[in-house]
Amino acid sequence: MSRRLLWLVVLAATLSLLSLASSEALAQEAAGFMTTFDDGSLEGWEHGQDVIVEDGVLRLASENPVFRMGNWSIGSLVVRARSAGASGFWIVHYQATDQGSYNLRIATDEWALERSDGPATTLLAAAPPEGLDLSDWLDIEVTLVGGEHRVTAAGREVLRASEQDPLPSGTVGFVPSGGLTLEIDAVTLVAAPSGEESPGAPAAAAAPEGEPGAPLGEPEIPVAPPEQPTLTTVSGTQTAAGQTGGFFSGQANPTELSTFAINLALAAVCSFVLGLVYTYWGSSLSNRRKFAANFIFITVTTTFIILVVRSSIALSLGLVGALSITRFRHAIKEPEELAYLFVAIGIGIGLGDNQRLITLLALAVIIFIAAVMRLVRRSHSDVNLHLNLGLPADSGAGIDEIMELLRRHFSKVKLLRFDESSEVTELSFVVEFRRMSDLGSVRAELKQLSPAVEISFLDNRGIW
Repeated sequence: MSRRLLWLVVLAATLSLLSLASSEALAQEAAGFMTTFDDGSLEGWEHGQDVIVEDGVLRLASENPVFRMGNWSIGSLVVRARSAGASGFWIVHYQATDQGSYNLRIATDEWALERSDGPATTLLAAAPPEGLDLSDWLDIEVTLVGGEHRVTAAGREVLRASEQDPLPSGTVGFVPSGGLTLEIDAVTLVAAPSGEESPGAPAAAAAPEGEPGAPLGEPEIPVAPPEQPTLTTVSGTQTAAGQTGGFFSGQANPTELSTFAINLALAAVCSFVLGLVYTYWGSSLSNRRKFAANFIFITVTTTFIILVVRSSIALSLGLVGALSITRFRHAIKEPEELAYLFVAIGIGIGLGDNQRLITLLALAVIIFIAAVMRLVRRSHSDVNLHLNLGLPADSGAGIDEIMELLRRHFSKVKLLRFDESSEVTELSFVVEFRRMSDLGSVRAELKQLSPAVEISFLDNRGIW
């Protein structure tokens, strides 16, 4: 199998694996998730420092958020939770991004559903939770279908609101505030069917069995009539918009050890693949193999830095500037070298921010582009081999004859230098070749042309 065909097979296999991983991740987001915390881990969740899992229950201290990152479009969100504290409230964020979110504020005296769009908040609905004890285990369900929000607790409707322009999909999270301690036994999210605009609410997702809360009586809970949303500017650090904005703008969370290890391993693998692409498909005249060996260290180090300083996005981006030390300490000879350095650093930043899917997709696209550029280039060999010839002046070999000989064996011949004196003629070429056997053939024919010819082959990365 030729090297070109081998690399095409490798490229196809890489793209297939990355596409499969992307499809699985997108399928998971399309279906939703269910977390019971029974295994004691928080895999897939970003969280604050004072967040623990004990006896299958997630416990959050005040002002410590927990978010399930992803692109979740909610059909039904069921949370089995209870809270403790004389005052305070806790917030359910859903479809949250850095541009806005829906915030369900749950307090002992009032439940409120808000929509935040940047610094401003729109109140969608509010009502007192009569007959509900937040210290008991409650199954709280939020449904969103076609712009209609419906909030129920213990199977009874508490809030309802409608809007014409719902927010796009986003993150799901929970934040206790005001001295409140929150306990979550299970979270179940059923994603909204793609393109479905059903006027009714979807069937409620079955909440996982756990410690039952105290049964509630049958009295009806007053439901606030639907209101026309009123725009209200909200200020202060305890608002729902402030909680969400703070999380997305600067307050990240410590990373699980397993996530840390997986991202570092992915960084090493991705940078190794990138190095192979640069070594065999790059067009730089420099020593590509030696230069590509640095990609692993650059990518893994960048991933490590971003993972460690994720508590401050501003600090993370500031430290990216420090990575310019690679420019100060290494002379960039060609633009292609700088381009691949940026790719290596970009992979490190993406994995450091735990954006595995986006990073792998970006790498797949870059590899595909490199392959296309390689195929459309006129030459398919490394422009790395220097050939120097020295012939006696009376050898009778002309430059045209020498060029014709070289063209028969090399895919590209470029004359760099021609020196002629009364005793010797010296020529310097840059040549490309596909097979190592071509070197022996050229040497033999040059010796037939002139037995006294002096031949010098030079390649920075080594001929063999």
